[in-house]
Amino acid sequence: MLDFSHYALYDSARTMRLSLEPMTRTQMLADFPGEIVISSPLLAARLGCEAADAEAMHRRREEFAALDEESALRIWLNRTPARDGRIAYVSAPDSLPDVEEEPDWGISSAGFLIGSVAEIAGWVKRMTDADDPASILRELSRILSGCSEPPHAAQLTDLSTGAVIMTWPVRCANPIHALSAAAESWPEVRYREEDFDFSLKSDLAD
Repeated sequence: MLDFSHYALYDSARTMRLSLEPMTRTQMLADFPGEIVISSPLLAARLGCEAADAEAMHRRREEFAALDEESALRIWLNRTPARDGRIAYVSAPDSLPDVEEEPDWGISSAGFLIGSVAEIAGWVKRMTDADDPASILRELSRILSGCSEPPHAAQLTDLSTGAVIMTWPVRCANPIHALSAAAESWPEVRYREEDFDFSLKSDLAD
C-alpha cells in the first residue's frame, strides 16, 4: 500500500512543497468548535492551554450551571491512566463519565467543553470513525488524552523560508481527503502531471 507520508508534491519552480507531516495535539485542537475551560493545571498543560484560575471559574459559576447537554460537555482528569492510556474523560455536563477503573478526581480536576455539542460531535466524526454518542465521547477522550494515533496534516511549506503556509488535518486516517482539500483551496498546488514532481522526501531518498 502506498504510504503518502513518504512522498511530497513540489511545484515546477520548487518554491513550495505539499507533504504529510505530524501535528501536535495543540495544532489538532486549533479548529476545535468550542471553548475549552480547564481548572486543572495538569490537564491544561496536557492540552496546551492555560488553566483558568479559581476566581475565574467562580465568576462563571452561573453560566456553568445553565449549561445543558446541547451546549456543553464536561471534561474530567483522572490522574491514574486507564488501561488504554486515557486520563481525560468526557461526559454530559450533569453526569460523571463511564470509567471502568476506580476514578481519582475531584471538582478541581474538571472543566468544560463549551459549544454546540452537535458541532463537537461532527468534528470528532471527521477526525475518527466514531458514529454513535458513546463512541464519540470515547474517541474525544482519547484525543484529549493524547493516546490516539499521532495526527497528521497535509502541510504546504514555503521552501525559501521554511514557513508553513497552511495545513489541512487528516481526517479518519485518510490522507487523500486532506490532499484533495489542499488542492481545492490552494490552486497553486493542484496536482497536474506537467506541473509537479511526485517523489520521495529528500530525507527518505538516501
